[in-house]
Formats: sequence, C-alpha cells, structure tokens
Amino acid sequence: MMTRIEFHNLLKNISGINNVYYQPPENIKIHYPCIIYNFDNYQNSSADNGKYLKHKRYSVTIISKDPDNDYVEKVLTLPLSSFDRRMVVDNLYHDVLTIYV
Repeated sequence: MMTRIEFHNLLKNISGINNVYYQPPENIKIHYPCIIYNFDNYQNSSADNGKYLKHKRYSVTIISKDPDNDYVEKVLTLPLSSFDRRMVVDNLYHDVLTIYV
C-alpha cells in the first residue's frame, strides 16, 4: 500500500497537473486545472476469518475549464481506478473518480 504522499506525487506525475490538493481548506485559492482528492474509505478483503488485503479508497476530482481535457484518461490508467460522474459548476468541469491504493 502506498503512502498518501506517494499517491499525491503519482497524481502529479500522471496527470501533468501541478495543482494537486489534499483536502484543501476553504481559505486556499485554487488554481485550475487542478486535482482535489480526499480519503474516502477502506476496502477490505477477508478470508478464513481474517483480513488479508486492505486498500485505501480516495475520491479524486479533476477540475478544469476545458470540457475536452484529457486528464481523466491519464488518471484512469492507474489500476483500481474508475470514473464516477461529471458535474458542471460555474463553468468548471468536475470529473469525479474513485481510486484504490
């Protein structure tokens, strides 16, 4: 299992977006395009009355002014990643993904 800092750097390297934020406070000025991610849950796999595999689940939101950006395709190259939904808020495109690490 990788650490959060390793995951943070992986998101920066794969996407090409330098603005990557982990649970940003409200007083931070966010620059677009960006990735905002939050810890969401643990995914446990069990067998023989024990847990043998545990993955952290992150909710990853890619925000861009460009509706045709290719950031989502780049991030979806990660194993255990899936696309959830797209929202448009204030002319910004929010693509939400789930990634297990």
